[in-house]
Formats: sequence, structure tokens, C-alpha cells
Amino acid sequence: MTADYIGLNNDRLGRIVEGAASEVFIFGSRDYRFRFVNRLARENLGYAMDDLRGLAPWDLKPEISQAEFLDLVKPLLLKDVRSLEFDTVHRRKDGTEYDVSVSLQLFDDDTDPVFYAAIRDITLHRQVESSWRSVSTRLNVILANTTMAIFLMDEQQQCVFMNKAAEQLTGYSFSETEGRPLHDVIHHTA
Repeated sequence: MTADYIGLNNDRLGRIVEGAASEVFIFGSRDYRFRFVNRLARENLGYAMDDLRGLAPWDLKPEISQAEFLDLVKPLLLKDVRSLEFDTVHRRKDGTEYDVSVSLQLFDDDTDPVFYAAIRDITLHRQVESSWRSVSTRLNVILANTTMAIFLMDEQQQCVFMNKAAEQLTGYSFSETEGRPLHDVIHHTA
């Protein structure tokens, strides 16, 4: 389906939005019904445009109720802010969910104000973030429990990390050495 929403009747603009690299949703500011959803969003969600016309944003967001969504967009309607950015979850037609980052704006030309939402699927980013947290937690446990003194310095030879074993070995706490040249602190003689 091409961009048949009246606000996208310009063929070139319609093709650009339809083929955009992010999911694009346009919905009314009065009825909150979807007017246009681009190809990427339709494919990712598994809905046809005709199905989406009967839905509102909160129908796709299991974490945000209708009341919460209406509260969320209030600053846009009151013109307190130009745009909103937030992360949430979208639910596909088949019930599976994916993490998204939303950038939302209100376009109010006094005839038919609409919200424009540019959505990025951040599922992979969240998976990498979760994996990184897991590795970081394990590394912190190892560093805290090893009896080997471990020091880390930056390119200026300043201390950026000392584990408990290093503190016990030197008699200095990390807070006393942080940001200072490690050699000067540990080997300093008066």
C-alpha cells in the first residue's frame, strides 16, 4: 500500500516516508487513530494498513495504557515541548514484542492536527546492553574476589581502577589514587 493519507498525497514525499529506514506512524490528535503507517512498521508489526486504521498507539504498547498515553502526550498538545522521546515496547499482531525508541511530534495546522512518530526497533541494542551488563557483573565479582592486585591506568598513567587486593597491598584506597599518576602515589618518597 502506498502513502494514501491526504497529508502525504505528494507522490515524492509519500514514497520517502513509505520507504523510510525507521518505522513511521501518523495518527490523529483528536481520535488517536492511525492515519498512515509506513511499510517497515506494517511489516514489523504484521498488520495491514486497514487493520491499523482501527487501532490507536496504546493498542500497540502493552506497557502504556490509554490514560498513561494521553498524559504522556499532554505537553505536546499544550505546546510545552516540540517533541518527546521515550522507549517502550510494541506488540505485534502475533503477540510477540519488541523494544522501540520513539520520537514523537505534533503537527498542528489548525485543520487536522496529527502526531508524527518515528520509531526505531532497539531490540538488538537492548540484547547487547543486557549481555554487557551480565559480563560486567561477572567481571566485577571476579575483580572483587581475586587475591591478585589489579591496577588500571589511562594513557596519562593515572589510576582509573584498583581492586580490593590492590588497596590492601598498597595501603591506599582507590579514592586516594583515582585520577593521580599511579607511580607518584605508590612509589612516592619524601
